[in-house]
Amino acid sequence: MRLCILLIFLCLTSCALFSKAREENLRKVQIGQSQAEVIEAIGEPSEKSEPGNSEQWLYEITSGDQKSSYPYTADFENGKLVRWYFDSARVGHSTQSSGRGKRAKGVPPDGP
Repeated sequence: MRLCILLIFLCLTSCALFSKAREENLRKVQIGQSQAEVIEAIGEPSEKSEPGNSEQWLYEITSGDQKSSYPYTADFENGKLVRWYFDSARVGHSTQSSGRGKRAKGVPPDGP
């Protein structure tokens, strides 16, 4: 029984530790990157949409201590990142309720 509990714990913590959508990876995202480069930096988004002629990816960036997450949005045009920002309109909401927020400089509102 103890072994089973230990294995479950290890699985859950290893998944969290290897997630790329983490606070320390935010600075790897740069305007002009391709979609593949953004995925390489912070992983797959939690949601994708195509409003108009662009593509929008929604992320939940996990803090280093894994106690908080921050909603970020990546806007792409022609496959290149044109906007990357902390999405204050999604704070306290699921990723299903997307909106435009204020532009961030690559760190959560309270800093790293």
